[in-house]
Amino acid sequence: AIPSMCVLVVKPDANLNPDRAKSRIVVLGNQDDRPWSKGDKYAPVLQYSSLRLLTSMAVEKRRRLKQGDAKNAFCQGTLPADETTIIKPPPGDPDAAPDEYWLLKKCLYGLSRSPRHWYDLISSTLKEMGLQPSAHDPCLWIGHPSDSSTSTSTTEPPLHLGLYVDDFVYFSESDEVERRFERLLASKIKVDFMGTVNWFLGSHFNWA
Repeated sequence: AIPSMCVLVVKPDANLNPDRAKSRIVVLGNQDDRPWSKGDKYAPVLQYSSLRLLTSMAVEKRRRLKQGDAKNAFCQGTLPADETTIIKPPPGDPDAAPDEYWLLKKCLYGLSRSPRHWYDLISSTLKEMGLQPSAHDPCLWIGHPSDSSTSTSTTEPPLHLGLYVDDFVYFSESDEVERRFERLLASKIKVDFMGTVNWFLGSHFNWA
């Protein structure tokens, strides 16, 4: 069984002042002795040059990038049936028996393959919605968001999206396309939409 621990993190606000506290159970993945290859664990993230491209495109179209955040993203990923993972409860858990172990059904932070499982989930979700990744950056997406209940036209402006693990930025020239994307994505995964982006990947955005 793989050990786990409880981690408490204090999240700062835009001015780096303490804003809110979060706690989660984290698996000590460095003690997982399964022989995963780098390819098994690899999950791409948005290149900074792609973020600059998205920003310049939005400015050119007189639009503003919007930001979203997947809630507990890794925990939304499901472990495959052939990837049995047993962990020990975190030390100090008052409800855990001395000989108690947990069989995971969902991914947890710290597991070696959690980033890959999350990327597979979000990428398949975006493809189902009609978006496609760039050939140059698998975290840069474009398309016309739709599902079986909505009809779209290829003449309407597409949605552009950049994905960095569980954070993403997006824009379209059409307010309706942006609203449809938000509605469809929220129906498939747990996500927060935070409006116009102010901070992303360590960069401060000041929109005129």
